[in-house]
Amino acid sequence: MNRFAFFCLVLILLSCTKETITNREYPRVTTMEVTNISSAQAVFHGDLFFTSVAVTDYGFVWSNNSFPEINTSPRRSLGSTTTAGPFEATIQGDLIAGKEYTVQAYAISTGFVVYGKVVKFTSQ
Repeated sequence: MNRFAFFCLVLILLSCTKETITNREYPRVTTMEVTNISSAQAVFHGDLFFTSVAVTDYGFVWSNNSFPEINTSPRRSLGSTTTAGPFEATIQGDLIAGKEYTVQAYAISTGFVVYGKVVKFTSQ
């Protein structure tokens, strides 16, 4: 290895920093895989994490549009919580066979609505 390559490698290694997780004024949520999909039901999965604030409502929103929203899409509320961890909800009777849907986990705290990534699934 020549001196220039060695210098670049040392510079890169010295410039790396460790990410620190800081308390936030809002929760974080992720949407997981949808399971047990049929024309009659689907089980949505999510995970609530890094929350240092009380969550006043959390759950799932879904739609046959690209981006479901809490005010305009069907919603399954799981209430409030002060603890982080995985959660799930079974949706029954609101699906049409063969139709593609999108679902997002959500969490609400004072002043914030946070969504997980969009997950797509097709009812059977």
